[in-house]
Order: sequence, then C-alpha cells, then structure tokens
Amino acid sequence: MERARIRDARWIAGGGLLLILLLFGKGGFGQVPTPTDLLFNWYPWKSDAAEGMNPQPMLLDGVIQVYPWYGFARDEIRSGRLPLWNPYASCGLPHAANPVTAVFSPFSIPLWIFSFPVALYLLHAAKVFLAWTFMALYLRHRGLARLPSALGAVAFALSGYVIGWMFWPLSSTFIWLPVLLLFSERVMDRASIRDVTVLGVLGGLCFLSGHPETTFYIGFLLAMIGGGTLTWGVLRKRRTPKNAGAALSRLALAVVLAVSISAIVLIPFIEYLDLSEVARYRESLPTNPFVLRPDTFLLHLVPGFFGDVLHRQFWFTKGSYVELAQGYFGLVPFVLSLIGVALAYRRRDAGRIGLSLSALVVLSVIYGIPPLHGWITLLPGFDVAPNHRMLCLVIFLGIVLGAGALNTILEDRQEDRRPLRDASILAGAVVMFLLTLLPVVVVLTPGNYPPGVLSVPIDSAGAPRWMVAHLILALCLAGAFLIFLGFRLAGRLPLRWFRWIVGFLVVADLAWFAVPYNPMAPPGKIYPAHPTTTMLAEKAGTEFRVTGALDHLPVGTNLPYRLQEVRGYDGMSIARYEDVRKILTGPQNILLQVADQDLPLLDFLNVRYLVREPGTPLPGTVPGGEEVSTGGGPRFSPVEGHSVIENLRALPRAFLVRRIIDARGGAESLELIRDGRVDFRNEVILESLAETAETPEPPAAPLPEGAPEGEVRVTNYLPREVRVSVEANPAPAILVMSDTHYPGWRATIGGQETPILLANHAFRAVKVPAGSYEVVFRFDPKSFTWGAWITALALLLSVALLLWTAPAIRNRLVVQK
Repeated sequence: MERARIRDARWIAGGGLLLILLLFGKGGFGQVPTPTDLLFNWYPWKSDAAEGMNPQPMLLDGVIQVYPWYGFARDEIRSGRLPLWNPYASCGLPHAANPVTAVFSPFSIPLWIFSFPVALYLLHAAKVFLAWTFMALYLRHRGLARLPSALGAVAFALSGYVIGWMFWPLSSTFIWLPVLLLFSERVMDRASIRDVTVLGVLGGLCFLSGHPETTFYIGFLLAMIGGGTLTWGVLRKRRTPKNAGAALSRLALAVVLAVSISAIVLIPFIEYLDLSEVARYRESLPTNPFVLRPDTFLLHLVPGFFGDVLHRQFWFTKGSYVELAQGYFGLVPFVLSLIGVALAYRRRDAGRIGLSLSALVVLSVIYGIPPLHGWITLLPGFDVAPNHRMLCLVIFLGIVLGAGALNTILEDRQEDRRPLRDASILAGAVVMFLLTLLPVVVVLTPGNYPPGVLSVPIDSAGAPRWMVAHLILALCLAGAFLIFLGFRLAGRLPLRWFRWIVGFLVVADLAWFAVPYNPMAPPGKIYPAHPTTTMLAEKAGTEFRVTGALDHLPVGTNLPYRLQEVRGYDGMSIARYEDVRKILTGPQNILLQVADQDLPLLDFLNVRYLVREPGTPLPGTVPGGEEVSTGGGPRFSPVEGHSVIENLRALPRAFLVRRIIDARGGAESLELIRDGRVDFRNEVILESLAETAETPEPPAAPLPEGAPEGEVRVTNYLPREVRVSVEANPAPAILVMSDTHYPGWRATIGGQETPILLANHAFRAVKVPAGSYEVVFRFDPKSFTWGAWITALALLLSVALLLWTAPAIRNRLVVQK
C-alpha cells in the first residue's frame, strides 16, 4: 500500500509539472503569463505598441481589475499595512472586504514574498498544479485506475473554467471542488475528527480564494451529492437514520469551521454587500437574467466555432466569449461522459445515476429549463446569482462520469462489452448530431447572432475559414475516438494501443483549446512606465485625483501607477458613491468615460488632470482649443509635453465651508447635486446619520465678504490614515473631504473622537472648532476586527486538532498509556 502511494505521488507530481510546462513553458525564457499587452490598445501606452502585438480583448478584466488589486495588496502588506481600504479608485472604497480581491487567498502568498512577475508565474502555475492534483486524488479515491484518473485530471486542469478564468479568482476557487468532495465523502463514511477538521479548513480556504459565487455553487453541489448519498443509504437500508444524522452533524461541524476560518473576509463582505451597488442592482431585477440561450450549449463541444482567441475574431451569441466557453472540458471527455450516463442507467449504478441527475438539475438552472429552473431560482442566492457560471459544476460532473466510463472500458470485462457498445453508439449519435447542428444554426438564424465590436461580420452566405476548420477538426476528433473505441470493443485493437490513442486525443484536444488562452509577456510589459504616468504621479501625488477622458487611461489602469481616480471597476462599489459617479459618467457607461468635463462636480471630486489622446475633442471644450473658460478665469490648461489637460479649478482634497444645506435624505441630496444647486466651494449638504440622530446645525453665520476662511493642509495621506492640519479662524466650520463615507472610519480632533458626518451624499465631513489642531481619520472597521479574531481562533483550533489527531502523536499516546 505504501509503495502504491509513493508511485501515485510521483506520477501526480510529474504530471502537474508537465502541464505547467505545456501552458507556461515560455516562462523559462523570461516570459510571464499575463494579458497586460492589452494596455497597448489605449493611450498613453498605444504609442509604444510593438509590431505584431495581438492582445486578447476577452481577458480585459485581469488587466484593469485583478492585477492592479494584486499589486496594491502586495505593496501594502510588504509595507507592514493590511490592505483594508483602497484610496485609488472611486474616491476610496473597501478593499479586503471585497472577496474578489483575494487578499487572504493562499494563492496570494507568492505576491508577499517574490517580485511581481515571479509571483504571477507561481500563482498561475499553482492553480494548474493543484487543479490536476486535487482531481487526480479524487478520482483515485473513487477507485479509478491511474490512466482514467490522469486523463480526468488533465480535463479538469485544462477545462474552460480553469483556463478561461485563469487570470481571475474564479479558477482559484473552483479547483478546490474535487478535494472538498473527497473529504466530505470521507466524513460521511467515518467518524474522524481529523477528516472533519481538514474538510473545514479546505472549505475556509475555498472561500478565501476569492469568488463567493463559485463557493456558493460548490456548496450547492456538495449538498446535493451528500444529501442524495445519505438519503439513498437510508432508503436502501445501508445506513440507519441515526448513522445518517451523525454524518450530517459531522458535515455541519465542518461547515461551521469553514465559515469561522473565512470570517476575516466573510463578515466585512456581508457589511459591504449591504451598502454596495451590486446588491441594489440585483434586488431591482424582476427576474434572474443570468440564463444562457439553449444554442450556446454547442460551444461546449466546439468553443472555437464562434470565436478564435488567437486571431481576435469573436462572434458570440450573448455575453462574453469567456463566459460561454467556460463549459468546455474536452470533446473526448464529453463523449465519455455521455457513455458514462448511459452506462450508469444500463447497470443501475446508483452513484453515477445520482451524478447524472445532479448534472440535469444544474443544466436546468443554467438554461432556464422548467420546472426545475423556476423552483431553484426561488431559493436564497439563486434568485440574484449569475447562475450560468454553474457550468463549472457541469464540467466536474461530466469529467467524473467520463473518467468512470473510461475506467470501465479499460477494465475490459466481458460482461460490460454489450452495455458499453450500446452506450457508445448512443453517445456517438448524440455528439455527431450536435456537431452537424452548428452550421445549421448559423444558416437558419443569422439574425440572432449580431457581430460584436471586435468580431468579424457573418452572414448566411458563408462562414470564415477558421469557423469551418474548428468544426472539421471537432468532427475528426470525435469520429476518430468513436472508431477506435469501436475497434477496441470489437477486440480488434490491443488495449495497450487504445490507452496511448485515448491519452493522445484527450491531451491534444485540450492543449489545442487551452494554450492560446494563456498569453505570455516579458516582465517589462507588466504595466510599463510611461512619461505621462510618471508626470502624473509626480504632479498629482496624493494631493489631487486624475481621470481619463473617453476611454483614455482606462478605468483601473491608474492603480499600478498609484494615481488616484474618481472612477473604479470594482464589481461591488459603494452604492451612494455610484449615485454621484453616474452624474459624471452617465448611468449606462460601461467604460466609465467622463461624459462632461465642465461639471462643477469634477472640481469637488478633486480631479486636477484629465488624460486624452492627442487630437481628441472633449465635451465642454471649444473646437481646436486647448483652454476653456466658463467664467472666473481659465478652466483647463494643457500640460506641456503631455496630452493632458489641467483643471485649474479643482478643489483641494480637504477644505472648510460654513454654509450647510439641510437634506432630509439621500434622494434629496442627490437631486441637489444633479441639478447643480450646490456651490461646493462654500456649501455642504449634510444628512442625519444613525450615529448622530440629527442633522447638525450651522456652526456659525457666514463670514463677511473677503474674511479669511482658515487654512487646511493634508500632512499625511495613507490608505488607512489621513492627517489634516486645520486652522479654522475665526469661527467653527465644517471640514469637508472628497473621500467616500463608509462604516469603520473614525475621526479625532486633537486626540478627541468626533463623529464623521455624511456630506454631499457620499463623502466625509466633521465639525471643527475655531483654532489650530490636527484632524486624524483612521479606517479601523469593527467587522474586520471581529472577523480576524474569529479566523485566528478557528485556525488555532484546527491546528490543535490536526496535531492531536496526527497518527504519530496518537500512536505515541497509545504506547505511553
């Protein structure tokens, strides 16, 4: 037994390293897996684009969101600060409270230790290696031989959900599914404290990996399989109700431990979710819109038919190409999964029938098939979640069924040959029908497939050669496998040769799909320095904000250069700030382009510099002019040597006002801002807050014309601490900051705590007395403090239980006793 485990460990480790070389082999020559070549599509980097560059537009989010988050968290942790607040986007917003930032993910650990390029390489390599390892271990746990386990692990590690979401935390979360199911089955089968602890720790790591929705779907699948297994065991009298109840209790303990370990993110996330724009948006939907059209199912067979990642040709039906191709796990494993379903019903295999029924339930939710879709989307979570991403569960279930079918084929038992032959004929007929249906769908319904912005035009007269090539290759691949399988079942192909043929077909198929999804770039192309960004960092610093006109300096690309922005691409964002931001950019502006540079709101938000490509006309400017006056002197002025205009009327980050506009709620304050009825330089809108219970009264009458207002100077600006030197003479005033208001911020004046007021609908303000003193703002949310304590205690308990139940320690205690 020990030798078998050693051999398993060797081929699992070796196979994982080979997969890493297959996907990221260029890394050995100084290349890093990154899509940051996309930067060179936009100004100011466009002028530095090299000839022959071919960035992949479908990987945009990794460049403008995920990688900037990684870099920010890395710098903060290496500076000895926890990245709880991000001041560089949307005038400030919570960072670690958004789980997608993956601050406490185990995959983020290399970012804290190594250089950024090396850390990115290790992060992505670890995903592939662990996806392969966890799936191989699970399939071996199910009793499969090495070859079916290896090919199943290859299909899992190179599947659409892992590869398509390689640069997102979705893949980081998904890869835990096999090992979670492995230990949940062990927990159900035996009363082991060690297994319960391991399952709880793995569940916590799964949530911390960065995508709560994927964790939610994984939990749903585990509940379906676990509940079905226990119920079937009781009905078949293989378990007593007492035994099933004990198993459920052990699973419940593991869930409690998992939730406790993830509390450091989970509790702040719940607080953030309640105040976020995404919660408001999802709640406003009359029905869940996240349903795929039935014809997109064909992309799970030929993902390259509607899009060619290598040549930037995309013709997708609805939604992102990455979203649609995420359900691919190999054409040969797909055929094997259909064989596995048919074989399970022929042999009355309860376990595999349960897996196939689970797949049917998931597909019903994804494609809106009644009545299951209606029933399940009534459940909490499913009513608002993007349920099309449950394709990850289809991948897993299909691979398990397919690997089981291949294992039965390779066992070569006489009694299985007839059921296998029937199942293979049925599966082959279904697959060939679906493949030949692809061009029929295109010809008969061309109007339903409008080309996207980056797509090539298609009509019913014909299709590009690359579409035809993908279809022909898929037909040849499926046909070749079915022919070789027929020869094997007829006894005309030696088993040894069949093993090699199946292995080659599976690996070649998935490599053909996966390798193009992983662009490589030299380390110097990861957010390269540019004269414009260098100038902005020097001039703006932490004193002023910048933004991009139109789609120049795209949203999110400011963060690697530590430029503070009024826009942000967060996925959650603070709902009240989004109300204000939409005045500036428009409510439906996906790229968050600044729609009008002549708004007074731009001045209040501290925007001093606007980046735009040379020759681009700007709203609010005179044609051909570099300077605009709207009364009271020039408004914009060019920055010499750069295609940047300077807003000469931008207000400082913190300033004093003495006139208060009393608003009865958020709707009124937003209306005042939208209608332009606020003089931000001299007035502030204040609303009553739960902490203060009433709207503050004006601190004093307005000063006479020409009287000094006082002096405000930001002396230190860090993500979680802002120090402001104030001289409020000769009367009390309101200190206003254009930083967002959020629970967890505390303010002190001369060391004495003072309440933070909600100003101008979404920002911070405090009442300050006359005199000279220092105002300090600190971000210290109680939600994080409580979460951190719970996580620390849960981890200590887990370590203690694992040490106490370790075989060596247990054996020593038994001997001593």
